[in-house]
Amino acid sequence: MGKDILSCDAYFDTIQHKKKVPKCLQLSLTAAFRGLEVEQYPGVPGGEVIEIPGDMPIFEAVRILSEKNIMSVPVLNPDRNVKKNCWRTRYLGILDYSAIVGWILDNADMAAVQLSPDISSEKCISVAIGAVAATEDDIVVNDAESIAAGTLDDEFVTGLLDREAFKSIMVKSVMRIPRWVPFLPIEPDSSMLTVLLLLSKYRLRNVPVVESNGAHIQNFITQTAIVRGLLDCKGRDWFDYMYNLPLTDFGLPFISCDEVKSINSDDFLLEAFQLMKDNYITGLPVLERPTHKLVGSLSVRAVRFLFLRPDLFSDFRKVRVREFIESVGTAIPDSGLDAPPLTCEPNDSLGSIIEKIASRYVHRIYVVEGSEPRVIGVITLRDIISCFITEPHDYLDSILRSTVESFYEEMPKEERK
Repeated sequence: MGKDILSCDAYFDTIQHKKKVPKCLQLSLTAAFRGLEVEQYPGVPGGEVIEIPGDMPIFEAVRILSEKNIMSVPVLNPDRNVKKNCWRTRYLGILDYSAIVGWILDNADMAAVQLSPDISSEKCISVAIGAVAATEDDIVVNDAESIAAGTLDDEFVTGLLDREAFKSIMVKSVMRIPRWVPFLPIEPDSSMLTVLLLLSKYRLRNVPVVESNGAHIQNFITQTAIVRGLLDCKGRDWFDYMYNLPLTDFGLPFISCDEVKSINSDDFLLEAFQLMKDNYITGLPVLERPTHKLVGSLSVRAVRFLFLRPDLFSDFRKVRVREFIESVGTAIPDSGLDAPPLTCEPNDSLGSIIEKIASRYVHRIYVVEGSEPRVIGVITLRDIISCFITEPHDYLDSILRSTVESFYEEMPKEERK
Protein backbone atom coordinates (compact mmCIF):
# COMPACT_ATOMS: atom_id res chain seq x y z
CA MET A 1 0.00 0.00 0.00
CA GLY A 2 2.95 2.31 0.70
CA LYS A 3 3.95 2.50 -2.97
CA ASP A 4 0.36 3.33 -3.98
CA ILE A 5 0.17 6.16 -1.44
CA LEU A 6 3.45 7.62 -2.73
CA SER A 7 2.03 7.71 -6.27
CA CYS A 8 -1.09 9.43 -4.91
CA ASP A 9 1.08 12.03 -3.19
CA ALA A 10 2.95 12.71 -6.43
CA TYR A 11 -0.31 13.08 -8.37
CA PHE A 12 -1.81 15.52 -5.89
CA ASP A 13 1.40 17.55 -5.55
CA THR A 14 1.48 17.99 -9.33
CA ILE A 15 -2.08 19.28 -9.31
CA GLN A 16 -1.46 21.79 -6.55
CA HIS A 17 1.62 23.20 -8.30
CA LYS A 18 -0.22 23.62 -11.61
CA LYS A 19 -3.31 25.39 -10.31
CA LYS A 20 -3.48 29.16 -10.82
CA VAL A 21 -6.52 29.62 -8.60
CA PRO A 22 -5.89 32.25 -5.88
CA LYS A 23 -4.43 30.62 -2.79
CA CYS A 24 -6.94 32.32 -0.51
CA LEU A 25 -9.83 30.78 -2.48
CA GLN A 26 -8.28 27.32 -2.37
CA LEU A 27 -7.83 27.53 1.40
CA SER A 28 -11.36 28.86 1.89
CA LEU A 29 -12.88 25.99 -0.13
CA THR A 30 -10.80 23.43 1.72
CA ALA A 31 -11.90 24.87 5.07
CA ALA A 32 -15.55 24.86 3.97
CA PHE A 33 -15.46 21.22 2.90
CA ARG A 34 -13.59 20.32 6.08
CA GLY A 35 -16.35 21.85 8.16
CA LEU A 36 -19.13 20.04 6.28
CA GLU A 37 -20.11 16.70 7.79
CA VAL A 38 -20.93 13.71 5.60
CA GLU A 39 -24.39 13.32 7.15
CA GLN A 40 -25.32 16.64 5.50
CA TYR A 41 -24.60 15.23 2.05
CA PRO A 42 -27.69 13.99 0.12
CA GLY A 43 -28.40 10.28 0.30
CA VAL A 44 -28.60 7.89 -2.64
CA PRO A 45 -31.65 8.09 -4.93
CA GLY A 46 -34.53 6.20 -3.33
CA GLY A 47 -32.96 6.52 0.10
CA GLU A 48 -31.66 2.94 0.26
CA VAL A 49 -28.21 1.66 -0.68
CA ILE A 50 -28.36 -1.29 -3.08
CA GLU A 51 -26.53 -4.35 -1.70
CA ILE A 52 -26.08 -7.89 -2.99
CA PRO A 53 -25.21 -11.14 -1.18
CA GLY A 54 -21.89 -12.82 -1.82
CA ASP A 55 -23.61 -16.06 -2.81
CA MET A 56 -25.50 -14.40 -5.66
CA PRO A 57 -24.56 -15.68 -9.16
CA ILE A 58 -22.25 -13.23 -10.90
CA PHE A 59 -24.58 -13.13 -13.91
CA GLU A 60 -27.41 -11.85 -11.70
CA ALA A 61 -25.09 -9.25 -10.13
CA VAL A 62 -24.19 -7.93 -13.57
CA ARG A 63 -27.88 -7.69 -14.42
CA ILE A 64 -28.52 -5.60 -11.28
CA LEU A 65 -25.60 -3.28 -12.01
CA SER A 66 -26.93 -2.78 -15.52
CA GLU A 67 -30.59 -2.29 -14.59
CA LYS A 68 -29.79 0.12 -11.76
CA ASN A 69 -27.30 1.97 -13.96
CA ILE A 70 -24.59 1.82 -11.31
CA MET A 71 -20.90 1.03 -11.51
CA SER A 72 -20.45 -0.73 -8.16
CA VAL A 73 -22.33 -2.32 -5.29
CA PRO A 74 -21.49 -3.42 -1.71
CA VAL A 75 -21.34 -7.19 -1.22
CA LEU A 76 -22.71 -8.86 1.92
CA ASN A 77 -20.81 -11.69 3.57
CA PRO A 78 -23.03 -14.81 3.22
CA ASP A 79 -21.23 -16.64 6.04
CA ARG A 80 -23.76 -17.11 8.86
CA ASN A 81 -21.00 -17.46 11.43
CA VAL A 82 -19.61 -13.93 11.11
CA LYS A 83 -20.65 -11.01 13.30
CA LYS A 84 -23.37 -9.08 11.46
CA ASN A 85 -23.21 -6.09 13.80
CA CYS A 86 -19.79 -5.02 12.52
CA TRP A 87 -19.25 -3.67 9.01
CA ARG A 88 -15.81 -5.28 8.82
CA THR A 89 -17.38 -8.74 8.91
CA ARG A 90 -20.79 -7.86 7.45
CA TYR A 91 -19.34 -6.88 4.05
CA LEU A 92 -16.92 -8.66 1.74
CA GLY A 93 -16.21 -5.39 -0.05
CA ILE A 94 -17.28 -3.65 -3.25
CA LEU A 95 -18.06 -5.37 -6.55
CA ASP A 96 -17.57 -3.26 -9.66
CA TYR A 97 -17.04 -3.87 -13.35
CA SER A 98 -13.27 -3.59 -12.94
CA ALA A 99 -13.26 -6.51 -10.51
CA ILE A 100 -15.36 -8.57 -12.94
CA VAL A 101 -13.02 -7.86 -15.84
CA GLY A 102 -10.01 -8.65 -13.68
CA TRP A 103 -11.53 -11.94 -12.61
CA ILE A 104 -12.28 -12.95 -16.21
CA LEU A 105 -8.78 -12.14 -17.39
CA ASP A 106 -7.10 -13.79 -14.41
CA ASN A 107 -9.05 -16.99 -15.00
CA ALA A 108 -8.30 -16.86 -18.71
CA ASP A 109 -4.59 -16.54 -17.92
CA MET A 110 -4.70 -19.63 -15.71
CA ALA A 111 -6.64 -21.56 -18.33
CA ALA A 112 -4.05 -20.74 -20.96
CA VAL A 113 -1.26 -22.09 -18.78
CA GLN A 114 -3.18 -25.29 -18.09
CA LEU A 115 -4.25 -25.84 -21.68
CA SER A 116 -1.00 -24.84 -23.37
CA PRO A 117 1.96 -26.43 -21.53
CA ASP A 118 4.15 -26.29 -24.63
CA ILE A 119 3.71 -22.55 -25.18
CA SER A 120 5.62 -19.91 -23.24
CA SER A 121 3.75 -18.26 -20.36
CA GLU A 122 3.88 -14.90 -22.14
CA LYS A 123 2.30 -16.44 -25.25
CA CYS A 124 -0.28 -18.24 -23.08
CA ILE A 125 -1.55 -14.97 -21.67
CA SER A 126 -1.91 -13.52 -25.14
CA VAL A 127 -3.69 -16.62 -26.33
CA ALA A 128 -6.04 -16.68 -23.36
CA ILE A 129 -7.37 -13.21 -23.93
CA GLY A 130 -7.52 -13.78 -27.67
CA ALA A 131 -5.33 -10.74 -28.27
CA VAL A 132 -1.78 -9.71 -29.00
CA ALA A 133 -0.42 -6.25 -29.59
CA ALA A 134 -1.37 -5.41 -33.16
CA THR A 135 1.59 -4.81 -35.45
CA GLU A 136 2.13 -3.93 -39.06
CA ASP A 137 3.42 -7.48 -39.62
CA ASP A 138 0.43 -9.47 -40.91
CA ILE A 139 2.31 -12.73 -40.45
CA VAL A 140 2.67 -12.12 -36.72
CA VAL A 141 -0.98 -11.17 -36.29
CA ASN A 142 -2.28 -14.11 -38.32
CA ASP A 143 -0.03 -16.51 -36.46
CA ALA A 144 -1.34 -15.27 -33.13
CA GLU A 145 -4.94 -15.66 -34.28
CA SER A 146 -4.35 -19.23 -35.46
CA ILE A 147 -2.70 -20.19 -32.17
CA ALA A 148 -5.56 -18.66 -30.19
CA ALA A 149 -8.20 -20.40 -32.27
CA GLY A 150 -6.40 -23.74 -32.30
CA THR A 151 -5.55 -23.83 -28.61
CA LEU A 152 -8.74 -22.73 -26.88
CA ASP A 153 -11.55 -23.70 -29.27
CA ASP A 154 -14.59 -24.73 -27.20
CA GLU A 155 -12.47 -24.48 -24.09
CA PHE A 156 -12.32 -22.25 -21.05
CA VAL A 157 -12.82 -18.73 -22.43
CA THR A 158 -15.89 -19.67 -24.45
CA GLY A 159 -17.44 -21.52 -21.53
CA LEU A 160 -16.51 -18.81 -19.06
CA LEU A 161 -18.73 -16.27 -20.74
CA ASP A 162 -21.60 -18.66 -21.37
CA ARG A 163 -24.82 -17.68 -19.62
CA GLU A 164 -25.32 -21.15 -18.13
CA ALA A 165 -21.83 -21.21 -16.65
CA PHE A 166 -22.49 -18.00 -14.74
CA LYS A 167 -25.42 -19.55 -12.92
CA SER A 168 -22.96 -21.51 -10.78
CA ILE A 169 -20.29 -18.84 -10.24
CA MET A 170 -20.86 -16.70 -7.17
CA VAL A 171 -19.95 -13.09 -6.49
CA LYS A 172 -17.77 -14.13 -3.56
CA SER A 173 -15.49 -15.95 -6.02
CA VAL A 174 -14.87 -12.71 -7.87
CA MET A 175 -14.27 -10.88 -4.58
CA ARG A 176 -11.26 -13.09 -3.84
CA ILE A 177 -9.10 -11.28 -6.38
CA PRO A 178 -7.08 -8.29 -5.09
CA ARG A 179 -9.09 -5.09 -5.07
CA TRP A 180 -7.76 -2.02 -6.85
CA VAL A 181 -8.70 0.13 -3.87
CA PRO A 182 -9.54 -0.69 -0.25
CA PHE A 183 -13.07 -0.99 1.10
CA LEU A 184 -12.89 2.12 3.26
CA PRO A 185 -16.17 3.16 4.91
CA ILE A 186 -16.43 6.35 6.95
CA GLU A 187 -18.94 7.53 9.56
CA PRO A 188 -21.60 10.26 9.19
CA ASP A 189 -19.70 12.74 11.36
CA SER A 190 -16.64 12.52 9.09
CA SER A 191 -15.68 15.56 7.04
CA MET A 192 -16.63 15.90 3.38
CA LEU A 193 -13.01 16.92 2.81
CA THR A 194 -12.06 13.36 3.73
CA VAL A 195 -14.50 12.02 1.13
CA LEU A 196 -13.21 14.36 -1.59
CA LEU A 197 -9.59 13.43 -0.89
CA LEU A 198 -10.39 9.71 -0.95
CA LEU A 199 -12.21 10.11 -4.28
CA SER A 200 -9.53 12.26 -5.88
CA LYS A 201 -6.06 11.96 -4.40
CA TYR A 202 -6.43 8.34 -3.27
CA ARG A 203 -8.23 7.03 -6.38
CA LEU A 204 -11.27 5.55 -4.68
CA ARG A 205 -14.29 5.59 -6.99
CA ASN A 206 -16.75 5.30 -4.12
CA VAL A 207 -16.88 5.88 -0.38
CA PRO A 208 -19.43 3.94 1.73
CA VAL A 209 -20.86 5.73 4.77
CA VAL A 210 -21.64 3.40 7.69
CA GLU A 211 -23.84 4.03 10.69
CA SER A 212 -22.05 5.47 13.71
CA ASN A 213 -20.92 2.47 15.77
CA GLY A 214 -23.01 0.30 13.48
CA ALA A 215 -22.79 -2.21 10.67
CA HIS A 216 -24.99 -0.97 7.84
CA ILE A 217 -24.04 1.25 4.91
CA GLN A 218 -26.42 4.22 4.94
CA ASN A 219 -24.94 6.21 2.06
CA PHE A 220 -22.69 5.50 -0.91
CA ILE A 221 -20.86 8.54 -2.30
CA THR A 222 -19.32 8.20 -5.76
CA GLN A 223 -17.13 10.36 -7.96
CA THR A 224 -20.06 10.79 -10.34
CA ALA A 225 -22.36 12.00 -7.55
CA ILE A 226 -19.83 14.60 -6.40
CA VAL A 227 -19.23 16.05 -9.87
CA ARG A 228 -22.95 16.18 -10.61
CA GLY A 229 -23.53 17.78 -7.23
CA LEU A 230 -21.12 20.58 -8.06
CA LEU A 231 -23.65 21.89 -10.58
CA ASP A 232 -26.00 22.63 -7.68
CA CYS A 233 -23.48 25.24 -6.56
CA LYS A 234 -24.25 27.47 -9.55
CA GLY A 235 -24.93 31.01 -8.44
CA ARG A 236 -22.38 30.93 -5.63
CA ASP A 237 -19.53 33.35 -6.19
CA TRP A 238 -16.74 30.83 -5.69
CA PHE A 239 -18.23 28.27 -8.06
CA ASP A 240 -19.12 30.80 -10.77
CA TYR A 241 -15.57 32.13 -10.60
CA MET A 242 -14.03 28.68 -11.06
CA TYR A 243 -16.71 27.69 -13.58
CA ASN A 244 -15.49 30.31 -16.04
CA LEU A 245 -11.76 29.69 -15.70
CA PRO A 246 -10.05 27.96 -18.65
CA LEU A 247 -8.64 24.48 -18.23
CA THR A 248 -5.11 25.84 -18.43
CA ASP A 249 -5.62 27.69 -15.12
CA PHE A 250 -5.98 24.31 -13.44
CA GLY A 251 -3.12 22.70 -15.32
CA LEU A 252 -5.60 20.43 -17.08
CA PRO A 253 -5.27 17.93 -18.57
CA PHE A 254 -3.11 16.28 -15.93
CA ILE A 255 -2.87 13.20 -18.18
CA SER A 256 -0.87 14.31 -21.20
CA CYS A 257 -0.75 13.01 -24.74
CA ASP A 258 2.24 10.79 -24.01
CA GLU A 259 0.51 9.23 -21.00
CA VAL A 260 -2.86 8.45 -22.61
CA LYS A 261 -3.56 4.75 -23.00
CA SER A 262 -5.64 3.97 -26.10
CA ILE A 263 -6.94 1.09 -28.18
CA ASN A 264 -7.32 0.81 -31.93
CA SER A 265 -10.71 -0.01 -33.38
CA ASP A 266 -9.36 -3.14 -35.09
CA ASP A 267 -7.74 -4.54 -31.94
CA PHE A 268 -9.32 -7.37 -30.00
CA LEU A 269 -11.90 -6.41 -27.38
CA LEU A 270 -10.24 -8.46 -24.65
CA GLU A 271 -6.98 -6.72 -25.40
CA ALA A 272 -8.73 -3.46 -24.46
CA PHE A 273 -9.94 -4.93 -21.17
CA GLN A 274 -6.46 -6.27 -20.44
CA LEU A 275 -5.00 -2.80 -21.05
CA MET A 276 -7.50 -1.28 -18.58
CA LYS A 277 -6.69 -3.92 -15.96
CA ASP A 278 -2.93 -3.54 -16.33
CA ASN A 279 -3.07 0.24 -16.02
CA TYR A 280 -5.74 0.51 -13.30
CA ILE A 281 -8.06 2.57 -15.51
CA THR A 282 -11.72 2.18 -16.41
CA GLY A 283 -11.85 3.48 -19.98
CA LEU A 284 -9.94 3.97 -23.22
CA PRO A 285 -10.26 6.20 -26.29
CA VAL A 286 -10.83 4.18 -29.45
CA LEU A 287 -8.60 5.30 -32.33
CA GLU A 288 -8.65 4.58 -36.04
CA ARG A 289 -5.58 3.41 -37.94
CA PRO A 290 -3.44 4.90 -39.37
CA THR A 291 -4.53 8.48 -38.58
CA HIS A 292 -5.11 7.92 -34.83
CA LYS A 293 -8.39 9.80 -35.21
CA LEU A 294 -10.70 9.50 -32.20
CA VAL A 295 -13.71 7.43 -33.23
CA GLY A 296 -15.12 6.16 -29.92
CA SER A 297 -14.71 5.43 -26.24
CA LEU A 298 -14.73 2.07 -24.47
CA SER A 299 -15.45 1.71 -20.75
CA VAL A 300 -14.91 -1.27 -18.49
CA ARG A 301 -18.64 -1.07 -17.95
CA ALA A 302 -19.16 -2.41 -21.48
CA VAL A 303 -18.26 -5.88 -20.23
CA ARG A 304 -21.88 -6.24 -19.10
CA PHE A 305 -23.03 -6.75 -22.69
CA LEU A 306 -20.93 -9.92 -22.95
CA PHE A 307 -22.97 -11.38 -20.10
CA LEU A 308 -26.38 -9.98 -20.93
CA ARG A 309 -26.27 -10.45 -24.73
CA PRO A 310 -23.96 -13.38 -25.51
CA ASP A 311 -26.10 -14.06 -28.58
CA LEU A 312 -24.45 -11.07 -30.30
CA PHE A 313 -21.03 -12.70 -30.46
CA SER A 314 -20.49 -16.08 -32.10
CA ASP A 315 -16.79 -16.22 -31.24
CA PHE A 316 -16.00 -13.97 -28.31
CA ARG A 317 -12.24 -14.42 -28.55
CA LYS A 318 -12.10 -12.89 -32.02
CA VAL A 319 -14.42 -9.93 -31.43
CA ARG A 320 -12.72 -6.65 -32.26
CA VAL A 321 -13.49 -3.32 -30.68
CA ARG A 322 -15.23 -1.84 -33.75
CA GLU A 323 -17.37 -4.95 -34.23
CA PHE A 324 -18.33 -4.99 -30.56
CA ILE A 325 -19.41 -1.33 -30.54
CA GLU A 326 -21.38 -1.67 -33.77
CA SER A 327 -23.10 -4.92 -32.75
CA VAL A 328 -24.21 -3.60 -29.37
CA GLY A 329 -25.21 -0.22 -30.82
CA THR A 330 -27.43 -1.89 -33.43
CA ALA A 331 -29.02 -4.44 -31.11
CA ILE A 332 -29.45 -2.14 -28.08
CA PRO A 333 -30.26 1.40 -29.28
CA ASP A 334 -30.12 2.92 -25.78
CA SER A 335 -26.85 1.24 -24.79
CA GLY A 336 -24.90 4.46 -25.26
CA LEU A 337 -21.91 2.45 -26.42
CA ASP A 338 -22.06 3.86 -29.94
CA ALA A 339 -22.59 7.46 -28.78
CA PRO A 340 -19.88 9.95 -29.82
CA PRO A 341 -17.15 10.21 -27.17
CA LEU A 342 -17.19 13.30 -24.97
CA THR A 343 -14.54 15.78 -26.10
CA CYS A 344 -13.34 19.27 -25.29
CA GLU A 345 -10.61 21.64 -26.45
CA PRO A 346 -7.66 22.96 -24.43
CA ASN A 347 -9.17 26.45 -24.01
CA ASP A 348 -12.61 25.31 -22.82
CA SER A 349 -13.76 26.35 -19.36
CA LEU A 350 -13.87 24.05 -16.36
CA GLY A 351 -17.61 24.65 -16.10
CA SER A 352 -18.29 23.44 -19.63
CA ILE A 353 -16.36 20.25 -18.82
CA ILE A 354 -18.43 19.64 -15.69
CA GLU A 355 -21.63 20.23 -17.67
CA LYS A 356 -20.63 17.73 -20.35
CA ILE A 357 -19.36 14.99 -18.08
CA ALA A 358 -22.38 15.31 -15.76
CA SER A 359 -24.74 14.92 -18.72
CA ARG A 360 -23.71 11.29 -19.25
CA TYR A 361 -22.69 8.33 -17.11
CA VAL A 362 -19.00 8.56 -18.03
CA HIS A 363 -15.85 8.99 -16.02
CA ARG A 364 -13.71 10.90 -18.50
CA ILE A 365 -13.64 13.43 -21.30
CA TYR A 366 -10.98 13.57 -24.03
CA VAL A 367 -9.08 16.73 -24.85
CA VAL A 368 -8.68 16.92 -28.63
CA GLU A 369 -7.32 19.20 -31.31
CA GLY A 370 -7.44 19.39 -35.12
CA SER A 371 -10.20 18.92 -37.69
CA GLU A 372 -9.62 15.17 -37.51
CA PRO A 373 -9.79 15.03 -33.71
CA ARG A 374 -6.65 13.64 -32.12
CA VAL A 375 -6.48 12.97 -28.40
CA ILE A 376 -3.93 15.14 -26.61
CA GLY A 377 -5.10 14.48 -23.05
CA VAL A 378 -7.75 13.06 -20.76
CA ILE A 379 -9.69 14.67 -17.91
CA THR A 380 -11.28 12.32 -15.37
CA LEU A 381 -13.79 12.76 -12.56
CA ARG A 382 -10.87 12.41 -10.19
CA ASP A 383 -9.14 15.38 -11.83
CA ILE A 384 -12.23 17.58 -11.62
CA ILE A 385 -12.72 16.92 -7.90
CA SER A 386 -9.03 17.64 -7.29
CA CYS A 387 -9.46 21.15 -8.69
CA PHE A 388 -11.64 22.18 -5.76
CA ILE A 389 -9.57 21.07 -2.78
CA THR A 390 -6.16 21.06 -1.18
CA GLU A 391 -4.93 18.79 1.60
CA PRO A 392 -3.91 20.18 4.99
CA HIS A 393 -0.56 18.83 6.16
CA ASP A 394 -0.78 15.11 7.07
CA TYR A 395 -4.59 15.35 7.07
CA LEU A 396 -5.34 11.74 6.07
CA ASP A 397 -2.29 10.00 7.49
CA SER A 398 -3.96 9.05 10.77
CA ILE A 399 -7.16 7.92 8.98
CA LEU A 400 -5.34 5.60 6.58
CA ARG A 401 -3.03 4.28 9.29
CA SER A 402 -5.84 3.44 11.71
CA THR A 403 -7.86 1.77 8.94
CA VAL A 404 -4.98 -0.45 7.87
CA GLU A 405 -4.27 -1.36 11.49
CA SER A 406 -7.92 -2.21 12.17
CA PHE A 407 -8.08 -4.44 9.07
CA TYR A 408 -4.89 -6.15 10.20
CA GLU A 409 -6.31 -6.79 13.67
CA GLU A 410 -9.48 -8.33 12.19
CA MET A 411 -7.52 -10.76 10.00
CA PRO A 412 -6.82 -14.31 11.22
CA LYS A 413 -3.21 -14.63 12.39
CA GLU A 414 -2.38 -17.18 9.68
CA GLU A 415 -3.36 -14.65 6.96
CA ARG A 416 -1.26 -11.75 8.25
CA LYS A 417 1.80 -10.94 6.16
